[in-house]
Amino acid sequence: MNDLTGMKLQRVSRALLKMALECAYIDHGYRNVISPKWNRLREAVVDKAHRGYVVLPEQVTPDGGPL
Repeated sequence: MNDLTGMKLQRVSRALLKMALECAYIDHGYRNVISPKWNRLREAVVDKAHRGYVVLPEQVTPDGGPL
């Protein structure tokens, strides 16, 4: 933990937020997670400074239950 810089902390927190957004999509559904109330979380994960993808499945079974 001695070499934990601000940049490393930023990357770890972004990765955790990204996973939370992906799990929220599964639990709450696409329409809910793309609503404005999720804008701040999406902006923290998906912006011009970061490259990569957010995994959002297109089909989830209704009886799948929460993660």
